[in-house]
Amino acid sequence: MAAHGDPASSRAFLYGGLSTLIPVDEESRRIVLAYQAHYLLTLTRPEPAPEGLTYADALRDFVAEQIRQAREEGGATVEDPRTAAAILLAVITGLQMSVLAGQYDGETAVGLLTAHLDSLFALAGPHASRPSRRGSRARQGRPRAR
Repeated sequence: MAAHGDPASSRAFLYGGLSTLIPVDEESRRIVLAYQAHYLLTLTRPEPAPEGLTYADALRDFVAEQIRQAREEGGATVEDPRTAAAILLAVITGLQMSVLAGQYDGETAVGLLTAHLDSLFALAGPHASRPSRRGSRARQGRPRAR
């Protein structure tokens, strides 16, 4: 993500991590299906599973910290990093399910993630590190044909 030893921007760091949560091939599809199945199983227990939320809360707090750092550096355009992080992770969950259901293909979903990150982060300066979407159907916002 970072060239010549420069640190990656918060946006590039989040893109790199969060885009890997979107199924783009058979292996990642199987991983996301297994994760979703495990998560749904924990929801069927009669007792709440607060330990399952520990990881989700930690991820939300980590993402919020990246957004907060970017805001301090003038690279994020949000008022509340914690709320923005929660929304961003909800977007990821929705994109995962949309790919699994066949509404979008992985490339389109990653393009939608990119568009959402664009709305959160100002793309100015040397560390913007915007990924290329050249030739992507996501660029045009078209869902996958069935």
